[in-house]
Amino acid sequence: GTAANHHVTASGNISASGTITANGGTFTGNIELPNNGNIFVGSNDTKIEANNDDYWKIFANGNETARFTVNNIIFNENGNAKDFRVEGQNDENLFLVDGSEDKIAIGTDTVSDSLLTVDGDVKVTNITASGNISASGTITANTITAEHITSTDDMTVTDDLLVNGK
Repeated sequence: GTAANHHVTASGNISASGTITANGGTFTGNIELPNNGNIFVGSNDTKIEANNDDYWKIFANGNETARFTVNNIIFNENGNAKDFRVEGQNDENLFLVDGSEDKIAIGTDTVSDSLLTVDGDVKVTNITASGNISASGTITANTITAEHITSTDDMTVTDDLLVNGK
């Protein structure tokens, strides 16, 4: 039957063999899902899925968007062209993973042709590179140790320059 416009109070367990639908309401205790249970939002395609004690999955329009396990959180498990963005207090693009370009951006929502695009200053304590390091601006360092330094423009050294080799 139905309880339209009525208040139902139960002091024990309530069980149902079908779907229980509520329009609003407050739960003051626990909501327990059976193993492999789901919470649907609007349709079967948008849901939170519990898989035993192993993980929780979040689906949006049929696509798995996140999986939470004991050991990690996985976003975009299926490799769809979906972006992942972290907002800061003053920067809505504090960290962006562009799923369609397979690139990362920090401080901007625009990725470039390199793996990592940064809009802002970067402070690094040690850089080790197996290839070229290039800059469109000034490189400031207390010490630079290199086998080869090449410049296609002017190079200014404001302190001692020690050159070993030929």
